[in-house]
Amino acid sequence: MRVLPKSVLIAEDDTDVLDFLRALLLGEGCEVYTANDGDDAVLTAIREHPDAIILDVMMPGKSGFEALRELRADSRTAHIPVIMLTAVNDYELGVGHDRESTGRKLGVAAPEAFLEKPVRSEALLEALATAIED
Repeated sequence: MRVLPKSVLIAEDDTDVLDFLRALLLGEGCEVYTANDGDDAVLTAIREHPDAIILDVMMPGKSGFEALRELRADSRTAHIPVIMLTAVNDYELGVGHDRESTGRKLGVAAPEAFLEKPVRSEALLEALATAIED
């Protein structure tokens, strides 16, 4: 049986994606917090202490990468598993776009998973379950 986090912060600026993810997680019994940009994601994570974070890479203001760097650097949030979402493939970014290269590039612990949009429900739920096992 898959065990999901009790609470999840979703940081996503696309309202359609945010609504989809929120409905999916609420349907699975998770408490859901939301943020529309990287700055709000960091502040909400510090305030609410979610069990996991879903973090979009490309957001207005502070990017998901910048938010990840801040989250990993803060002792209040460094332990929270992070699932990164991106709509941009590796070729468009011009970089290796995976967990390990992201962590190395940012100088922080790698995110627990990297998923490409449009994300499949089952893939996201599996990534969340795996992330909180560690």
